[in-house]
Amino acid sequence: MDRELVTLGTILKDSGIWWQIDGGLNVSLLQDNYIGVHKDIDVSFQRKDIPRLEQVLAQHGYGLFLYKVEDAPDGTQQHILRRVGAEGFKKTGFWRYDIHAIDESGTIRPTDHLTWLDVHVVERDQEGRPYYDEYEQTIMPEEWLDTKEIQFQGVPLKLSNPARLLYFKMFFGRAYDEKDIEQYTGLGAVTLHDLDSV
Repeated sequence: MDRELVTLGTILKDSGIWWQIDGGLNVSLLQDNYIGVHKDIDVSFQRKDIPRLEQVLAQHGYGLFLYKVEDAPDGTQQHILRRVGAEGFKKTGFWRYDIHAIDESGTIRPTDHLTWLDVHVVERDQEGRPYYDEYEQTIMPEEWLDTKEIQFQGVPLKLSNPARLLYFKMFFGRAYDEKDIEQYTGLGAVTLHDLDSV
């Protein structure tokens, strides 16, 4: 996980792209100690930055993909990855966003860096308000896109806004989300203003 975080921060450093690490990794990074095994890195980008993100990723040997799981005719499940460009990086049906390492021909290559990014895209409605369409089109306050930057092994990482993190942890309400909330608030990361906002 250290290696993946350093890789992510290195790729996006000085890119001019807005991004934030979401989820329980915020707790681990703020207390400088992993709270458990994180199977992936949750990271958000804004729709307007996806063309630039595609360019930056390509310079480092990564590409944009759509991913889904389907039932095969033989009753097993098949995992489907579709390589797309910035224009095709849009959700339809049960596709989700992925980023994978690629070789010069665009074929997925195995790597121990950035093995699994769970990507979320912040969209804008007609009035310019930010939202995630995958979460019931929840309109977010603009301030929820404010970022806290930390240094991690010499690389800048951008953490989720506390109110936005708290909201989505409450939105899902899984047992580990409740535990993450307890630890996160115990670190003093959430203000009364954040609670009012949520």
